Amino acid sequence: MSSGVVVLESVPDIVVGVGFFITLLVTAVFAGHLLEGASKARNRRALTPLVAMIDGSLQCDHQSGRIRGQYQGRSVSITMIPRLDLAQSSETERRINSFEVVLEGIEGTSDWRIGREGLFLKKWVASAPDEALRDRLNLSGLVSLLESSGAHPQLRYNAKHRTLALHRDVQPRLAPKPEQFRADLELLLHAVRVNSQINSLVR
Repeated sequence: MSSGVVVLESVPDIVVGVGFFITLLVTAVFAGHLLEGASKARNRRALTPLVAMIDGSLQCDHQSGRIRGQYQGRSVSITMIPRLDLAQSSETERRINSFEVVLEGIEGTSDWRIGREGLFLKKWVASAPDEALRDRLNLSGLVSLLESSGAHPQLRYNAKHRTLALHRDVQPRLAPKPEQFRADLELLLHAVRVNSQINSLVR
């Protein structure tokens, strides 16, 4: 009998505990939805001033934002990822506000890249699998153009996908100002012209 009394007396505590857990779970889910909604709205606000500049369409979620459009007859895609984690291990953390502009349908025969490299003392480097192409890149003026454009961008050409991409860490902003965005688009168009001159010559 006494054991039955113990069980009966413990039932209300279990019910209260379950009720508290369910309430806590519902509150956490509701708060999560609110945070995701706020992050999505933040991403949309950051990209909205740039949409009209490429007559684009905007898509956002709580983690990122994307625009697809056209600029000077070229297909353009933009990807914005706030707080992108570049850490190499769980013991370190390096987060950037990633912003990448990609021109599509760019012809060329070989991949290449220009960016800052080095573990301690970083310097601007033009990289390509072909030495002749590396020499042409170094003589093209693209390295000094990137160096003077601020925020240490990287410029990458992918021959397989026919894309030319300019990537920046735009902290503390989520997206560049419209004038910087237009300057980056013009820089990419210039890089397209350079690529057509030097990358079609590689054999």
